Amino acid sequence: MRRSGRTCRVVACWEADAGADSSVAETLANGLRALGLGESTVLVVGAEDLAAGVVDLDIPALRADELRHAVAFELRRQAPLPDDRLAWAYRVIPGAGNGKLHVRLYYLRQAVWERWLNDISGLGRGVDAVIPPVAALDPILGDTPVAFGNGESGFLFAPRGGGCRDA
Repeated sequence: MRRSGRTCRVVACWEADAGADSSVAETLANGLRALGLGESTVLVVGAEDLAAGVVDLDIPALRADELRHAVAFELRRQAPLPDDRLAWAYRVIPGAGNGKLHVRLYYLRQAVWERWLNDISGLGRGVDAVIPPVAALDPILGDTPVAFGNGESGFLFAPRGGGCRDA
């Protein structure tokens, strides 16, 4: 994608599945070659695996250290697995007001996260960021409904106002 101000334009795309004859790392490397990406290209990767959770939370405005503890508490309330078996992150979505913060909590199984890191380690070049697509919806796509999935199933993340989304 190429960004210009608040607009992003797709300049190239590529799609393939890893199969019995190729690993995920080999498939990703083929995609890099097919797109003609150079060493200076920013590379952000993330599987479209939907085995994860996303929760929008309204939390009182807290200091950074307190906020992390509050989000960790909410993770234990929201996730179906113990927090020691999860990889998780959060982001404050701007514009909440009223003494509250809108926080988007994203979590997935630690084993899945480690598999992703193992897969991308075989690329043979540096990766700038690992961000699952569902965790990177905003702010660029903040006002746009976004769907993830395949022809059989998926999720629609629709803007709800105030920076939140309904799934």
